[in-house]
Amino acid sequence: MKTGVFALPVTAFLLLIPGGAMAGALEKDTRVQCRSTGSCTIKDDHLATEKSDPYKVYGKPPIKHADRLAAARFGHVRDCLVPAEKRNDAPDLTQIDWRKMRSEAVITVCLFRIFSSLGNPIAAKRWFEVQGLQRMKLYTSSGRAAREGRQVEGTTTSVKAGNLLSETGKCYLSRNSSSNFLCSKVVHAETFSASWNEDGQLWGTAYGQTSK
Repeated sequence: MKTGVFALPVTAFLLLIPGGAMAGALEKDTRVQCRSTGSCTIKDDHLATEKSDPYKVYGKPPIKHADRLAAARFGHVRDCLVPAEKRNDAPDLTQIDWRKMRSEAVITVCLFRIFSSLGNPIAAKRWFEVQGLQRMKLYTSSGRAAREGRQVEGTTTSVKAGNLLSETGKCYLSRNSSSNFLCSKVVHAETFSASWNEDGQLWGTAYGQTSK
């Protein structure tokens, strides 16, 4: 799936992220629940790579060095997964290796790889649920898009999720044990999001934090 070119409305980019050992308990509880019903695994459309689905920021190639570096380092969706799944012929894309998610750039690239593989916002919403994230929302919004040199109206479909630390006490972004502890003390919430244009093309993913 190739990314589109719509200009993302500001309201469309709110989402949350888990990280490392501190997110482990949240993920474990959620996985126990979904495994009891056999609903943890989400069927993918294909296994995305930088070649099949080039990483885009707001529909455009990345400009920041950190984004380009992350896109190169995590050039295949398998690179975002835990070692056991990385080697599987049909990997479980819910098994993201949060220990590797040490920066905003890495998180947004891996979300892009995973959601490009899943192929649609409904599957992305379910993916957030399996990760133990909260306040999932799937919605549409209107915005301006550049097509063939003209500005036209377009519709985006977005999915967002969050991690309110006052409720979980844990961060998903995984730098190291000390920074994770600090994160739990100074961060109010983590947010994650992804948006698709009206042609069903994924063209943006995002991660952010709000302070206490």
